[in-house]
Amino acid sequence: MRNNKNIRLSIVIAFSMFLIMNNYGCTPVSHVIVGELRSPADPSQVKIYLDYPEKYDKIALIEASSKLSFAITDQGKMNKVIDRLKKEAGKLGANGVVLENTDNESDVRVAQNLQTNTIIVSNSSYKIGTAIAIFVK
Repeated sequence: MRNNKNIRLSIVIAFSMFLIMNNYGCTPVSHVIVGELRSPADPSQVKIYLDYPEKYDKIALIEASSKLSFAITDQGKMNKVIDRLKKEAGKLGANGVVLENTDNESDVRVAQNLQTNTIIVSNSSYKIGTAIAIFVK
């Protein structure tokens, strides 16, 4: 009975931490400024490009992953990466992102319960993408 309470408490704490990190900007996104920032843009107006348009200014290099999301399928993970790239680009004033690279990565975690002498192995896979935030003229 006590183990069930501990398990439930652990699940509640882990889920709460996930929500806090996700809501306070702790999503796995980073950027390096390489040009001039502009006024923020609505992420829904940020277009995805595979090739550079004719006239543009580079703003930043952005990297995003699907970590800390509920995405399960490959397509869901890709959608989360694209969504995060567009949000970050919009914050920097970009109206476009040129997708440079996408890849699959995974984390393996091992935990041991000394009381029951059990080992738990978990594996999580996620997508990661890099893009150049641009302002199309």
